[in-house]
Amino acid sequence: MVPLATPTTVISSADLEKQANTNVFTTITQLPSLMGSTGTTVGNGGSSNGVNGLSALNLRGIGTARNLVMIDGERVIPTNIQGVVDISQFPQMLIQRVDVVTGGASASWGSDAVSGVVNFVFDKKFEGFKLNLNGGISNYADDPKAQIQFAAGTSFLGGRA
Repeated sequence: MVPLATPTTVISSADLEKQANTNVFTTITQLPSLMGSTGTTVGNGGSSNGVNGLSALNLRGIGTARNLVMIDGERVIPTNIQGVVDISQFPQMLIQRVDVVTGGASASWGSDAVSGVVNFVFDKKFEGFKLNLNGGISNYADDPKAQIQFAAGTSFLGGRA
């Protein structure tokens, strides 16, 4: 029996850096399959949807609670009672790649993945120091933004920890 191919979009850390967005949410929601996602600046038209202030993914416009968000192949516990995961809580400097599966996901991962799966793969053996400084202001000298991110890692106990 030949295994069926699963349509997967892979966004590498190099692709995330090229986009130069302030967070990973802004970059991955540019994919057509994630255009209905809600974040701090998009899709927050009212307070009744329960996702205001969260970076919530919405695969294929089916709903923010109808997809499965994973870290390194493990399910992520939802952030709120509606079953929505806030991806702004993830350590963005350690993301190696993001895998987005939009077809046939519920057959492999169950009914949590009705609209698909977004899997964040992290660099678990990062050694060194990374620093990211961002800043900007609009053309009208309003809405200033600043961001500082850093990641540090080292191995010890002979690389076992």
